Amino acid sequence: MTQFNKSDIARALENPKTVSRAIEILGNNQREDELSSRSTNAQNGIGFTSCWASAGTHLWQFVTGYDARSKTNKWGRKCLSHPNWQRAKIIQRKVHNNGCADAVELGRKIALHHWRQLGAILPIPQTMEMLETAVETPVPAPQPESDYETIAVPADKLQMAIAILKAAGVL
Repeated sequence: MTQFNKSDIARALENPKTVSRAIEILGNNQREDELSSRSTNAQNGIGFTSCWASAGTHLWQFVTGYDARSKTNKWGRKCLSHPNWQRAKIIQRKVHNNGCADAVELGRKIALHHWRQLGAILPIPQTMEMLETAVETPVPAPQPESDYETIAVPADKLQMAIAILKAAGVL
């Protein structure tokens, strides 16, 4: 298991898409009854803590498009940087009450509070090395496994073409 610290998570959270992914991970760690009540009922160390349960759940619903109370997908998935966060009055209030400039900043604040649960947003070091070498060396285009050619056959001659291909052992 790769060890990581809070500064690693903070660096990863500079990207708004990573912040949205972090909120999604934290919300998915919540129990179903906690999501629907927008609170923390069990102090189990995963998901949102009680001080961030309401704000975190609202951001999670915005990111995933899933309404936890009705258990339905009500709208499409969005990144926290999407301008529609300003149309959600409760998210506006949470952003203002926590002294943040926008939903991304609020999400980053919540994610940093729960940084120990967010190892999944960090890239795996071996994967990063492989990606760096892949960028440097171009990958050749995949070659087709067979050298069959496309033959256009009129519809009225299809049965005859199939019979010829079967006789030749192609089909």
